Amino acid sequence: MRLRFAALAVVASMLAGLTFATVAQTQTQTQTAPAARPERPADEDAMQKAAVVKDPVERTEALIKVVNDFPRAVYIRNTVFYLMRPFRETTIEPEQLRSMLNRFVEGTINAPVYARSEFYYGLARELLSLDLLPDLAADLAAKGVAVLDEDAYIDNERRSHEQKERYYNTRDPQRRPEPFSPAEAREKFRTFRASTHSALGRANLKLGKTAEAERALKQAYEIKPIMEAAVGLADIYEHQGKDKDAFDYLAAGLLSGRMTAEDIARTHALYRKMNGGKIDGFEELLDARFRSSFRSPLTVEHYKPNASRAAAKHPRTVLAEFVTGAGCEPCTAVDISFDAVLERYSRRDVIMIAYHMHAPTSDPMSNHSAQARHKYYGAVGAPTIYLEGKNFKPGEGLGTEAERVYRNLDAALLERLERPAEAAIKLQAKLEGSVLNVEAKGESINRSNSELRLHLALVEDEISYSGENGLRFHPMVVRNLARRDGAEDHGFAFSGSQPASIAYAFDLERITAENLKYYDDYIADMKARLGDRFKVSFKEKRYLINRDRLAVVAFVQDEKTKDILQAVYLKVETGTSGRR
Repeated sequence: MRLRFAALAVVASMLAGLTFATVAQTQTQTQTAPAARPERPADEDAMQKAAVVKDPVERTEALIKVVNDFPRAVYIRNTVFYLMRPFRETTIEPEQLRSMLNRFVEGTINAPVYARSEFYYGLARELLSLDLLPDLAADLAAKGVAVLDEDAYIDNERRSHEQKERYYNTRDPQRRPEPFSPAEAREKFRTFRASTHSALGRANLKLGKTAEAERALKQAYEIKPIMEAAVGLADIYEHQGKDKDAFDYLAAGLLSGRMTAEDIARTHALYRKMNGGKIDGFEELLDARFRSSFRSPLTVEHYKPNASRAAAKHPRTVLAEFVTGAGCEPCTAVDISFDAVLERYSRRDVIMIAYHMHAPTSDPMSNHSAQARHKYYGAVGAPTIYLEGKNFKPGEGLGTEAERVYRNLDAALLERLERPAEAAIKLQAKLEGSVLNVEAKGESINRSNSELRLHLALVEDEISYSGENGLRFHPMVVRNLARRDGAEDHGFAFSGSQPASIAYAFDLERITAENLKYYDDYIADMKARLGDRFKVSFKEKRYLINRDRLAVVAFVQDEKTKDILQAVYLKVETGTSGRR
């Protein structure tokens, strides 16, 4: 499991002595430490020692030495993080900083082209973030553009992958190796290339060189419509009074999933300005733009059950539980694969429900119920999949990896569809006002066990939200899990020797209020753990429940083995009752 750069995750990994540029997408919760940590490679050890040098001039020289001693260190990009980290927490005279950075650039002039491309772009990005030395930022970004080299970038991605595989294999020799993907590496380079051109444009914009800025930002946007390029172009056009052009770029930036809360508010304000002060239709416009521009790499054939399955009175319905996050880039291939699964199979054949977690950024679709289910399974990262209650690893990655992941997932589903169901579930639901009344009955149990539970999940079959992984539509999101009043565990315990009959009311207004409160609970919990050093917030909120998109999923689970005996899906019809 991997994640792209995020300040909290990177700092945490570095404090742990790991300088992987991409590390496990992890939930911020206590984990059991491995019995023995593999010995740290010499380049990482040297980097860690240089990083703790307090004097900034001495630290600069120490990092220069690391680069020259280990010019092909896989995670050499982390040099910029260590070099610039203190200046995010303390003040420094700009000219002193200029002198230090010029010294670093001069001292690493003989580094491989890949390393220099990371240095130049990384330093330009940091200066822009700190709003310091825009002329130096522009010079560095121009140097970065000049040394962009796809082959060198892919070579480093390959070596990075090999090093991560060795590390993970020492911790778990039984794990399935994750293959290196040149296509995924090329897609990462496309983002890196666009980001470098964008940094040049943003720096020129700060210098008042509008024509040069527009040229560089447009070039970045044509390579890939990343948020920084889109917002930069919107800055130019809004200043020129071209509101429609500015809005179009802001909308593209929002759809990238990486826009800040401030720029989202700015996009809303510009939309209102253009629409008589109203926000009506804004989300629908974004939905339509995403649907028109996104193309899944997968095509599927609808599943046709064989004769024995078609004739079965209670054929097995496979339940897939997916731990994901809207900010989780390695989840992208799995997200796309599950979209294809939902298209290929009916809900009588396969049910998928998604538990959102903060991986690595705050996810507004998470809630206390989802977090409880993460804990139940011991899930500490995303993507994580449980088929019939058992962990299954089909692979992960960017959208370039969707076909491979989908093939593995589909094969596993086909195999499980051939297994007989071990229970039958009857389910009915009726929405009355703001209360969804559900009746469920588990029967025909083919397992002698006194530790079974019947679970009820309230899901919203699609939520629109642009997360950092670039996807907008999130299917089958768990909004709430049923439990008895005052109980700690979700679900309803029963003995396998007797049918289980459950009547439960999902109070939508109460659930909505609880999910809104969850944001504050999560922020307070993170503050208690981390203090004020790292700010946690939600750039958008998605606690409101669309009553037209609700469904209920019921499933019977063996608490000893976590096996799922059977599952059933019921779409809630607004204003009417439903039955399965």
